[in-house]
Amino acid sequence: MGRRGSGSREVAKQALKAGLAAVAAWVLAVHALGLPMPYVAPWAAMIMVRSTVYWSAVSAVRQVAAVTLGVVLAYLAGLAVPTAELTLAVLVPIVILVSRWDRLGDQGMYVPFTALFMVTIGGTDGGYILLRLGETALGVSIGTAVNLLVFPPVRVRNVEGAGRSAGDEVQRLLRDMAAGIRERWESEEARSWVDRADRLDDHLWEVRRSLRHGRESLLLNPREPRGRYGEAVADYRVAIDLVERTAAAVQTVAHSLHQSCREGLAEGRLDEEVTGRYAGVLEAAADTLERRVAAPAAEGDADSAAAVSSGVLDVLERDVDPRRADSADGVKLKGALLLAARGLFQELSV
Repeated sequence: MGRRGSGSREVAKQALKAGLAAVAAWVLAVHALGLPMPYVAPWAAMIMVRSTVYWSAVSAVRQVAAVTLGVVLAYLAGLAVPTAELTLAVLVPIVILVSRWDRLGDQGMYVPFTALFMVTIGGTDGGYILLRLGETALGVSIGTAVNLLVFPPVRVRNVEGAGRSAGDEVQRLLRDMAAGIRERWESEEARSWVDRADRLDDHLWEVRRSLRHGRESLLLNPREPRGRYGEAVADYRVAIDLVERTAAAVQTVAHSLHQSCREGLAEGRLDEEVTGRYAGVLEAAADTLERRVAAPAAEGDADSAAAVSSGVLDVLERDVDPRRADSADGVKLKGALLLAARGLFQELSV
Protein backbone atom coordinates (compact mmCIF):
# COMPACT_ATOMS: atom_id res chain seq x y z
CA MET A 1 0.00 0.00 0.00
CA GLY A 2 3.03 2.30 -0.12
CA ARG A 3 5.12 3.93 2.54
CA ARG A 4 3.58 5.76 5.49
CA GLY A 5 2.15 9.09 4.38
CA SER A 6 2.42 8.26 0.68
CA GLY A 7 -0.37 9.18 -1.71
CA SER A 8 -1.22 5.56 -2.57
CA ARG A 9 -1.52 4.63 1.09
CA GLU A 10 -3.79 7.59 1.82
CA VAL A 11 -6.01 6.70 -1.15
CA ALA A 12 -6.25 3.11 0.07
CA LYS A 13 -7.22 4.30 3.56
CA GLN A 14 -9.93 6.55 2.17
CA ALA A 15 -11.29 3.73 0.00
CA LEU A 16 -11.54 1.39 2.98
CA LYS A 17 -13.18 4.12 5.04
CA ALA A 18 -15.73 4.71 2.28
CA GLY A 19 -16.59 1.00 2.38
CA LEU A 20 -16.90 1.12 6.16
CA ALA A 21 -19.18 4.16 5.98
CA ALA A 22 -21.43 2.55 3.37
CA VAL A 23 -21.80 -0.66 5.39
CA ALA A 24 -22.47 1.23 8.62
CA ALA A 25 -25.13 3.38 6.93
CA TRP A 26 -26.86 0.32 5.44
CA VAL A 27 -26.85 -1.60 8.73
CA LEU A 28 -28.22 1.33 10.72
CA ALA A 29 -30.88 2.10 8.12
CA VAL A 30 -32.08 -1.51 7.87
CA HIS A 31 -31.69 -2.84 11.40
CA ALA A 32 -31.91 0.23 13.62
CA LEU A 33 -34.43 2.33 11.71
CA GLY A 34 -36.21 -0.43 9.79
CA LEU A 35 -36.06 1.39 6.44
CA PRO A 36 -37.01 -0.71 3.39
CA MET A 37 -34.25 -0.89 0.73
CA PRO A 38 -32.21 2.07 2.00
CA TYR A 39 -30.05 2.52 -1.11
CA VAL A 40 -29.64 6.28 -0.56
CA ALA A 41 -28.02 6.00 2.88
CA PRO A 42 -24.89 3.98 1.87
CA TRP A 43 -24.49 6.04 -1.30
CA ALA A 44 -24.55 9.33 0.64
CA ALA A 45 -22.19 7.91 3.29
CA MET A 46 -19.70 6.74 0.69
CA ILE A 47 -19.37 10.07 -1.12
CA MET A 48 -18.95 11.96 2.16
CA VAL A 49 -15.56 10.31 2.77
CA ARG A 50 -13.64 13.17 1.16
CA SER A 51 -9.94 13.96 1.02
CA THR A 52 -10.11 16.17 4.15
CA VAL A 53 -12.34 16.41 7.21
CA TYR A 54 -13.11 20.05 6.42
CA TRP A 55 -14.21 19.14 2.91
CA SER A 56 -16.41 16.38 4.28
CA ALA A 57 -18.19 18.89 6.52
CA VAL A 58 -18.67 21.37 3.68
CA SER A 59 -19.82 18.64 1.32
CA ALA A 60 -22.27 17.31 3.89
CA VAL A 61 -24.13 20.60 4.00
CA ARG A 62 -24.04 20.92 0.22
CA GLN A 63 -25.14 17.32 -0.30
CA VAL A 64 -28.18 17.71 1.93
CA ALA A 65 -29.07 20.96 0.19
CA ALA A 66 -28.66 19.42 -3.29
CA VAL A 67 -30.73 16.33 -2.50
CA THR A 68 -33.41 18.43 -0.83
CA LEU A 69 -33.64 20.70 -3.86
CA GLY A 70 -33.87 17.70 -6.19
CA VAL A 71 -36.61 16.10 -4.11
CA VAL A 72 -38.63 19.30 -3.73
CA LEU A 73 -38.38 20.16 -7.43
CA ALA A 74 -39.41 16.62 -8.40
CA TYR A 75 -42.35 16.78 -5.99
CA LEU A 76 -43.54 20.14 -7.34
CA ALA A 77 -43.15 18.99 -10.95
CA GLY A 78 -45.14 15.84 -10.16
CA LEU A 79 -47.97 17.92 -8.73
CA ALA A 80 -48.05 20.34 -11.64
CA VAL A 81 -47.68 17.92 -14.58
CA PRO A 82 -49.95 14.88 -15.12
CA THR A 83 -47.58 12.40 -16.85
CA ALA A 84 -44.00 11.22 -16.23
CA GLU A 85 -42.95 12.19 -19.76
CA LEU A 86 -44.13 15.76 -19.39
CA THR A 87 -42.71 15.91 -15.87
CA LEU A 88 -39.26 15.03 -17.22
CA ALA A 89 -39.56 17.55 -20.04
CA VAL A 90 -40.33 20.34 -17.58
CA LEU A 91 -38.08 19.17 -14.75
CA VAL A 92 -34.77 18.44 -16.50
CA PRO A 93 -33.97 22.00 -17.70
CA ILE A 94 -34.85 23.42 -14.30
CA VAL A 95 -32.73 21.01 -12.23
CA ILE A 96 -29.75 21.40 -14.57
CA LEU A 97 -29.86 25.17 -14.11
CA VAL A 98 -30.22 24.82 -10.34
CA SER A 99 -27.26 22.41 -10.24
CA ARG A 100 -25.00 25.23 -11.53
CA TRP A 101 -25.55 27.26 -8.38
CA ASP A 102 -22.10 28.12 -7.04
CA ARG A 103 -23.07 27.51 -3.42
CA LEU A 104 -23.61 23.82 -4.17
CA GLY A 105 -20.08 23.36 -5.56
CA ASP A 106 -19.34 19.86 -6.86
CA GLN A 107 -22.46 18.55 -5.10
CA GLY A 108 -24.68 20.41 -7.54
CA MET A 109 -24.75 17.39 -9.83
CA TYR A 110 -26.94 15.59 -7.30
CA VAL A 111 -29.85 17.96 -7.87
CA PRO A 112 -30.74 16.51 -11.31
CA PHE A 113 -29.64 13.01 -10.22
CA THR A 114 -32.02 13.02 -7.26
CA ALA A 115 -34.86 14.60 -9.19
CA LEU A 116 -34.66 12.09 -12.04
CA PHE A 117 -34.32 9.24 -9.57
CA MET A 118 -37.49 10.35 -7.81
CA VAL A 119 -39.52 10.64 -11.00
CA THR A 120 -38.34 7.51 -12.85
CA ILE A 121 -37.70 4.99 -10.06
CA GLY A 122 -39.17 6.27 -6.83
CA GLY A 123 -42.17 8.40 -6.33
CA THR A 124 -43.29 11.90 -5.43
CA ASP A 125 -45.71 11.21 -2.60
CA GLY A 126 -45.01 12.85 0.73
CA GLY A 127 -44.11 9.70 2.67
CA TYR A 128 -41.57 8.54 0.12
CA ILE A 129 -39.96 11.97 0.00
CA LEU A 130 -39.54 12.14 3.78
CA LEU A 131 -38.10 8.63 3.77
CA ARG A 132 -35.41 9.49 1.23
CA LEU A 133 -34.55 12.78 2.91
CA GLY A 134 -34.09 10.91 6.18
CA GLU A 135 -31.86 8.37 4.45
CA THR A 136 -29.76 11.14 2.97
CA ALA A 137 -29.31 12.82 6.34
CA LEU A 138 -28.34 9.46 7.89
CA GLY A 139 -25.80 8.64 5.18
CA VAL A 140 -24.26 12.10 5.20
CA SER A 141 -23.91 12.03 8.99
CA ILE A 142 -22.28 8.60 9.03
CA GLY A 143 -19.90 9.35 6.17
CA THR A 144 -18.77 12.61 7.75
CA ALA A 145 -18.37 10.96 11.16
CA VAL A 146 -16.25 8.13 9.72
CA ASN A 147 -13.94 10.58 7.97
CA LEU A 148 -13.71 12.64 11.16
CA LEU A 149 -13.01 9.79 13.59
CA VAL A 150 -11.25 7.05 11.60
CA PHE A 151 -7.74 8.08 10.54
CA PRO A 152 -8.76 11.62 9.54
CA PRO A 153 -6.52 12.53 6.57
CA VAL A 154 -3.61 14.97 6.89
CA ARG A 155 -2.01 16.19 3.63
CA VAL A 156 1.00 18.11 4.93
CA ARG A 157 3.70 15.80 3.56
CA ASN A 158 2.41 16.37 0.04
CA VAL A 159 3.03 20.10 0.45
CA GLU A 160 6.69 19.62 1.35
CA GLY A 161 7.29 17.32 -1.62
CA ALA A 162 5.56 19.66 -4.05
CA GLY A 163 7.53 22.69 -2.85
CA ARG A 164 10.87 20.91 -3.08
CA SER A 165 10.03 19.59 -6.54
CA ALA A 166 9.26 23.09 -7.84
CA GLY A 167 12.43 24.46 -6.23
CA ASP A 168 14.52 21.71 -7.82
CA GLU A 169 13.03 22.49 -11.21
CA VAL A 170 13.97 26.18 -10.94
CA GLN A 171 17.48 25.28 -9.76
CA ARG A 172 18.00 22.89 -12.69
CA LEU A 173 16.96 25.56 -15.15
CA LEU A 174 19.37 28.09 -13.60
CA ARG A 175 22.24 25.61 -13.76
CA ASP A 176 21.41 24.57 -17.33
CA MET A 177 21.35 28.21 -18.44
CA ALA A 178 24.68 28.78 -16.68
CA ALA A 179 26.23 25.79 -18.46
CA GLY A 180 24.73 26.87 -21.78
CA ILE A 181 25.99 30.46 -21.82
CA ARG A 182 29.52 29.32 -21.02
CA GLU A 183 29.41 27.94 -24.56
CA ARG A 184 28.15 29.78 -27.63
CA TRP A 185 24.44 29.31 -27.06
CA GLU A 186 22.05 29.37 -29.99
CA SER A 187 18.52 30.72 -30.36
CA GLU A 188 17.04 27.21 -30.29
CA GLU A 189 18.67 26.44 -26.96
CA ALA A 190 17.55 29.79 -25.52
CA ARG A 191 14.03 29.04 -26.78
CA SER A 192 14.06 25.80 -24.79
CA TRP A 193 15.02 27.79 -21.66
CA VAL A 194 12.07 30.11 -22.24
CA ASP A 195 9.69 27.16 -22.69
CA ARG A 196 10.89 25.55 -19.48
CA ALA A 197 10.64 28.84 -17.59
CA ASP A 198 7.10 29.44 -18.82
CA ARG A 199 6.05 25.91 -17.82
CA LEU A 200 7.01 26.73 -14.25
CA ASP A 201 3.70 28.60 -13.94
CA ASP A 202 1.74 25.37 -14.40
CA HIS A 203 3.91 23.52 -11.90
CA LEU A 204 3.58 26.29 -9.33
CA TRP A 205 -0.20 26.34 -9.76
CA GLU A 206 -0.21 22.67 -8.73
CA VAL A 207 2.07 23.49 -5.80
CA ARG A 208 -0.29 26.24 -4.63
CA ARG A 209 -3.20 23.84 -4.85
CA SER A 210 -1.26 21.32 -2.78
CA LEU A 211 -0.56 24.02 -0.18
CA ARG A 212 -4.24 24.96 0.06
CA HIS A 213 -5.13 21.29 0.38
CA GLY A 214 -2.57 20.78 3.14
CA ARG A 215 -3.79 23.76 5.16
CA GLU A 216 -7.38 22.68 4.65
CA SER A 217 -6.61 19.17 5.94
CA LEU A 218 -5.74 20.63 9.36
CA LEU A 219 -9.12 22.31 9.79
CA LEU A 220 -11.61 20.46 12.03
CA ASN A 221 -9.11 17.60 12.28
CA PRO A 222 -9.08 15.93 15.75
CA ARG A 223 -6.24 13.55 14.92
CA GLU A 224 -3.63 16.20 14.08
CA PRO A 225 -4.31 19.55 15.77
CA ARG A 226 -3.21 22.61 13.84
CA GLY A 227 -0.47 23.37 16.35
CA ARG A 228 1.42 20.20 15.46
CA TYR A 229 1.75 20.89 11.77
CA GLY A 230 0.86 24.58 11.61
CA GLU A 231 4.46 25.73 11.88
CA ALA A 232 5.61 23.28 9.24
CA VAL A 233 2.91 24.43 6.82
CA ALA A 234 3.91 28.06 7.46
CA ASP A 235 7.53 27.18 6.58
CA TYR A 236 6.42 25.41 3.42
CA ARG A 237 4.44 28.49 2.44
CA VAL A 238 7.54 30.68 2.88
CA ALA A 239 9.53 28.30 0.66
CA ILE A 240 6.80 28.17 -1.99
CA ASP A 241 6.48 31.97 -2.03
CA LEU A 242 10.25 32.18 -2.55
CA VAL A 243 10.21 29.65 -5.38
CA GLU A 244 7.30 31.43 -7.03
CA ARG A 245 9.03 34.83 -6.92
CA THR A 246 12.31 33.33 -8.10
CA ALA A 247 10.58 31.56 -10.98
CA ALA A 248 9.18 34.88 -12.23
CA ALA A 249 12.68 36.39 -12.15
CA VAL A 250 14.13 33.34 -13.92
CA GLN A 251 11.55 33.78 -16.66
CA THR A 252 12.88 37.33 -17.18
CA VAL A 253 16.45 36.03 -17.42
CA ALA A 254 15.46 33.33 -19.92
CA HIS A 255 13.51 35.78 -22.09
CA SER A 256 16.42 38.25 -22.00
CA LEU A 257 18.85 35.58 -23.19
CA HIS A 258 16.49 34.45 -25.92
CA GLN A 259 15.77 37.99 -27.07
CA SER A 260 19.49 38.67 -27.40
CA CYS A 261 19.80 35.69 -29.74
CA ARG A 262 16.82 36.72 -31.84
CA GLU A 263 18.25 40.18 -32.36
CA GLY A 264 21.75 38.85 -33.03
CA LEU A 265 23.15 40.76 -30.06
CA ALA A 266 24.85 37.83 -28.38
CA GLU A 267 27.02 37.08 -31.39
CA GLY A 268 30.31 38.78 -30.76
CA ARG A 269 28.93 41.06 -28.06
CA LEU A 270 29.84 39.00 -25.00
CA ASP A 271 33.34 37.75 -24.38
CA GLU A 272 34.12 34.59 -22.41
CA GLU A 273 34.96 36.58 -19.30
CA VAL A 274 31.54 38.22 -19.20
CA THR A 275 29.60 35.03 -19.95
CA GLY A 276 31.64 33.21 -17.32
CA ARG A 277 30.73 35.82 -14.73
CA TYR A 278 27.07 35.73 -15.68
CA ALA A 279 27.06 31.95 -15.49
CA GLY A 280 28.53 32.28 -12.01
CA VAL A 281 25.71 34.62 -11.07
CA LEU A 282 23.12 32.05 -12.18
CA GLU A 283 24.89 29.27 -10.30
CA ALA A 284 25.09 31.42 -7.18
CA ALA A 285 21.36 32.05 -7.48
CA ALA A 286 20.68 28.31 -7.78
CA ASP A 287 22.82 27.61 -4.70
CA THR A 288 21.04 30.33 -2.71
CA LEU A 289 17.62 29.02 -3.72
CA GLU A 290 18.63 25.48 -2.74
CA ARG A 291 19.71 26.60 0.74
CA ARG A 292 16.65 28.72 1.38
CA VAL A 293 14.16 26.09 0.21
CA ALA A 294 15.86 23.48 2.39
CA ALA A 295 15.63 25.75 5.47
CA PRO A 296 13.00 28.44 4.82
CA ALA A 297 12.88 29.54 8.45
CA ALA A 298 16.67 29.80 8.91
CA GLU A 299 17.75 33.25 10.04
CA GLY A 300 20.30 35.16 8.01
CA ASP A 301 19.68 33.39 4.68
CA ALA A 302 18.15 36.49 3.12
CA ASP A 303 21.09 38.61 4.32
CA SER A 304 23.48 36.00 2.94
CA ALA A 305 21.76 36.14 -0.43
CA ALA A 306 22.01 39.94 -0.42
CA ALA A 307 25.72 39.75 0.38
CA VAL A 308 26.35 37.27 -2.44
CA SER A 309 24.41 39.39 -4.92
CA SER A 310 26.24 42.55 -3.90
CA GLY A 311 29.60 41.01 -4.75
CA VAL A 312 28.84 39.23 -8.02
CA LEU A 313 26.56 41.92 -9.45
CA ASP A 314 28.99 44.74 -8.72
CA VAL A 315 31.52 42.95 -10.91
CA LEU A 316 28.95 42.61 -13.68
CA GLU A 317 27.97 46.24 -13.38
CA ARG A 318 31.52 47.32 -14.16
CA ASP A 319 31.25 45.42 -17.43
CA VAL A 320 28.27 47.57 -18.44
CA ASP A 321 30.17 50.85 -18.11
CA PRO A 322 29.36 52.75 -21.35
CA ARG A 323 32.81 54.42 -21.18
CA ARG A 324 34.36 51.09 -22.07
CA ALA A 325 35.05 50.11 -25.66
CA ASP A 326 31.81 48.14 -26.04
CA SER A 327 29.42 49.02 -28.83
CA ALA A 328 25.96 50.37 -28.10
CA ASP A 329 24.49 46.90 -28.75
CA GLY A 330 26.98 45.36 -26.35
CA VAL A 331 26.05 47.81 -23.61
CA LYS A 332 22.36 47.20 -24.30
CA LEU A 333 22.73 43.43 -23.98
CA LYS A 334 24.85 43.56 -20.83
CA GLY A 335 22.49 46.07 -19.26
CA ALA A 336 19.45 43.86 -19.94
CA LEU A 337 21.18 40.83 -18.47
CA LEU A 338 22.35 42.81 -15.45
CA LEU A 339 18.84 44.06 -14.73
CA ALA A 340 17.48 40.52 -15.01
CA ALA A 341 20.15 39.23 -12.61
CA ARG A 342 19.50 42.03 -10.11
CA GLY A 343 15.80 41.19 -10.18
CA LEU A 344 16.63 37.54 -9.57
CA PHE A 345 18.75 38.23 -6.49
CA GLN A 346 16.32 40.84 -5.23
CA GLU A 347 13.68 38.12 -4.98
CA LEU A 348 16.13 35.72 -3.34
CA SER A 349 17.01 38.38 -0.75
CA VAL A 350 13.45 39.02 0.44
